[in-house]
Amino acid sequence: MAVTLVDSSRNKGAIKNYDDLMLNGFKSYNLVGQEIEYRDYLSISDKSSTQKTQLIIAAGLTLAGLVFIGLAFWKRKKVSAAYDEIYAAYPELRDNLDLLKTNATYVDDEMFVYIYKNHFFTTWSGLEVYDITKANRVYHYQVTHKKYGVTTNIDSFLIFLSDDRSYKGKKTKIAIHNIGEETDDFLQPFFQTMAQEFPNVAVGYENNRPFLRIREKKRFSETITGPE
Repeated sequence: MAVTLVDSSRNKGAIKNYDDLMLNGFKSYNLVGQEIEYRDYLSISDKSSTQKTQLIIAAGLTLAGLVFIGLAFWKRKKVSAAYDEIYAAYPELRDNLDLLKTNATYVDDEMFVYIYKNHFFTTWSGLEVYDITKANRVYHYQVTHKKYGVTTNIDSFLIFLSDDRSYKGKKTKIAIHNIGEETDDFLQPFFQTMAQEFPNVAVGYENNRPFLRIREKKRFSETITGPE
């Protein structure tokens, strides 16, 4: 239980005309004199509702903290696995990881898109790699986030499709740097390199239909693209 001292003359949530009611009530029984004032009173409330709210807030914050910790652990594990894959495929990188870029087949430092021998890799959101020989198709996937009709953010991903589910599953989505409306134009050399170096890998969302647009009215729009 919680006990609160309430000043009825100042507290807007207090009992209306409390002093007059109390004074008239006591005077009717000749218990008090006219000069005594009754403005203050004690308010008793149940603390359980307040405590319940506080517990809910504390639980929510704790859960959010655990989620962030879990995501950080998952991200660290994912990056560690990427390094293990690269080192296993190319032992020469253990002594000099800079070779990933200096000896890369394709380099785009603005979009953080690279090809080293048989692997695609990016460092945009931590190291992520993909063995291109496992893929049968690659395309650009773009998500435009909107609020009240105004674009707030655009995310870009490279999607790798594969029949080898034992590697990374049927579909792998890897985030890359979106640089705005020119993003797909900047990816054209990457798609051309893919087509030249890995002819068994199709580029674009569909054969003979590289561009496909899907739009949702409320939350966001999506654009799936490939080479021109």
